[in-house]
Amino acid sequence: MESIWNVVEIGAIGALLAMIVLLLFMRSLRNALVIVLAIPLSLVAAFVLMYFTGVTLNVISLGGLALGIGIMVDSSIVVLENIFRIREEGPPTMEAAVSGTSQVAGAITAATLTTVVVFLPIVFVTGFTSEIFKSMAMAVSFSLFAALLVALTVTPLLSSRLLLGTARGGGENASRPGFLGRLSSHFHGYYQGVERFYRRVLPWSLRRRGTVIAIFLGCFALAFVLMPFIGAEFLPPMDQGHLRVDITLPRGATLEETEALASRAQEVLAQIAEVENISVIAGSRGAMAMGIGGQSHVASMEVMLADLAERRRSDAEIAEQMRRQLARIAGAEFSVAAPQEAGGGAMAQAPLRVAVRGDDLQELERLIEEIAAVVENVPGTREISTTFEEQTPEVNAYVDRERAADHGLAFGQVAEALRVSLDGVVATHYREAGEEYDVRVQYGGGSSTLEDIREITLFSPLGHRVPLKEITDFREDISPHTIERYNQVRTAAVEAE
Repeated sequence: MESIWNVVEIGAIGALLAMIVLLLFMRSLRNALVIVLAIPLSLVAAFVLMYFTGVTLNVISLGGLALGIGIMVDSSIVVLENIFRIREEGPPTMEAAVSGTSQVAGAITAATLTTVVVFLPIVFVTGFTSEIFKSMAMAVSFSLFAALLVALTVTPLLSSRLLLGTARGGGENASRPGFLGRLSSHFHGYYQGVERFYRRVLPWSLRRRGTVIAIFLGCFALAFVLMPFIGAEFLPPMDQGHLRVDITLPRGATLEETEALASRAQEVLAQIAEVENISVIAGSRGAMAMGIGGQSHVASMEVMLADLAERRRSDAEIAEQMRRQLARIAGAEFSVAAPQEAGGGAMAQAPLRVAVRGDDLQELERLIEEIAAVVENVPGTREISTTFEEQTPEVNAYVDRERAADHGLAFGQVAEALRVSLDGVVATHYREAGEEYDVRVQYGGGSSTLEDIREITLFSPLGHRVPLKEITDFREDISPHTIERYNQVRTAAVEAE
């Protein structure tokens, strides 16, 4: 909501500045009022169109409306100027309003359509680009159509009631004493100087058409030459006022060791002047319950910074200082990143990401290692990580179906025995004081080691007990912590700051 109100505030300031500029140029409060009224009327009409087309008020659509505020008054200015010109020739105000509007109606309609057509292709774009720009394109288009409607109807009406038939260059503010009159007179004097300069330059340009065209083509070509030096990025960096620190200890570290090192890092970061609050989460849990898949060797910290107006450094500069100070702590790897708001949530995303897709896991791992080596040698890159760095130890159980069948056991029975031993099974529910609790039955209180799992005993339908290790072969292995897929194809990536 804060971001939305920031856009609303920017739009209001833009509308106010547009009013001031109109007042300075027209030198008449009544004439400026005729144009200024086009802004709120166009916005209201645009809101109606947005309601019936399902476009909501968000940062993107409000940004489009703020962008269109300055364009909304263009058509009304053209209509008012033509009505004013005809009014100076002597016809009554009503006749001048009708005649002046009809003369420029085609021109302002064409001008509006040419602007709207620029946004038309965005409506047909799909994917993430559509999610970002579609609402903005529709908001701008609706506001311009509404402004055109106001210029062709409301502006002539107000002109017939409020327009003064004074000589060109005059107005009530021009002859009225006071601050507004003096400001208008000074501005008009500067504007006349610009107009005199233009009148001298225009004949020179018309006499030297070849030179003017050559200068234009040179500037056009220079724009293409300078384009590679501008740089490109998907989204500009945003100072959100908080940073994320990921801590990774050697695999096998206990949760107590992770908490102790995270506390040391917290004490170091708390000494930075811009840091206001630090929250620490030690350890993480995988997809499986009962502690299986948990990672005790990792921790994360959310660092809240002071408000941007209360600090002189950006979050990127503060993050650089954090990296230098955390590098002095031995025994862990630290990664500092600024979460970027994208897609409706705050996610820590690396600025550089190289992805490789393929079905061969070993080949993917080989290519990723080669790419990581190349990225590491690129000047300016740091905190390089790959998908295969976070690998989790696992135990694979291979059931000998023939030996299991000799004992009268099916494959499903062996798998169910493993599941009950490791995860347990919810047998019933216990209710007390309006709350419901699961009653989980687990074999032997849970098996914590591989040897405990191997000693699990199954009851055979033939009437005897069968140790799990007699019919199952256990093999220890490691696997990637996460498996990413793109279009159902396995994907691995190299990321760097």
